[in-house]
Amino acid sequence: MSLGLTSLAVLNRQAQQRAFDLTVLDGLPEVDPALPWMPDALAPLSFTRSFAALDKHQRLRANQLQALALTEKFIWFERHLIRIVNRVRNRAELAPPLAQALAHFVAEEGKHIAMFERLLQSAAPAWYATPSARLFRVSAPLRCAMALIACFPRTLLVWIWLAALVEERTVLLARAYLRGAPGTLDARHRQVHALHLRDEVRHCQLDVHLLGACYSAEPAWKKRLAAAMLRIGLAASLRADAAAPQVVRQLGREFPRLQYKLLPRLLRQLRDLDRNPAYRGTLFGRAAMPRFHALLVDHPEHAGALALLAAELAP
Repeated sequence: MSLGLTSLAVLNRQAQQRAFDLTVLDGLPEVDPALPWMPDALAPLSFTRSFAALDKHQRLRANQLQALALTEKFIWFERHLIRIVNRVRNRAELAPPLAQALAHFVAEEGKHIAMFERLLQSAAPAWYATPSARLFRVSAPLRCAMALIACFPRTLLVWIWLAALVEERTVLLARAYLRGAPGTLDARHRQVHALHLRDEVRHCQLDVHLLGACYSAEPAWKKRLAAAMLRIGLAASLRADAAAPQVVRQLGREFPRLQYKLLPRLLRQLRDLDRNPAYRGTLFGRAAMPRFHALLVDHPEHAGALALLAAELAP
């Protein structure tokens, strides 16, 4: 497919023209506890067989908890991405248009973090009086890997591929938030994801420029290392969502009667989601992330990642 690449000059102009201030959130109502906070079609628990056995109150709360976990993940990843990009900006000779684009990127990601932290505080003020993750648990290997990438981003080039993956997924999520009719999802969540989309479409374009400037001319061994790391990361991502078990346990604390039979079944079924083509296709399929698939095809060292996706997505 044609990626329809936009020039850095145009991207930088768009960054200035489309910039927004967080005061845009001030006029919105607080988060509505009577409404879903994310589309169920994107929520991992919705793909389990036992989800339908929850009553409407339990399904609503499961939806809201998964929305909180998703927001926590955005904050975690974007905070690490800022650290990585700042290291690249400080230690690399970059062409002025790319340096300017990365400066916009860092400012925008910082704004996104503040925006998502305010969303969490509105949704669950008792939980998020001080910024902290309640549902998203980062494994020790992932924590160590991200720390190493942040220290050596010119060697561990996988961060560019992770950015391309996460940012195209963000576009998929944001568009799903906006497809529903007004009143079907909480208004504050919809607006926050609309603002996120405003920058992330441009960030997907920037990822392609980063591959051209910081990846394509690098030695083959760096590319093979990036491909191996991406494959490991994809294999982990293709398994059940890391926050979903925490969501189920929190659901059990809020609805104690569920703990005896239904919640253990939900936890088992979450572990089997890697064999659910509908779930994996929704998150990783070519229709969901056409740009990411096209980029992998254009880089032969990522044949293993493509094979992994094809195997996992096969019916």
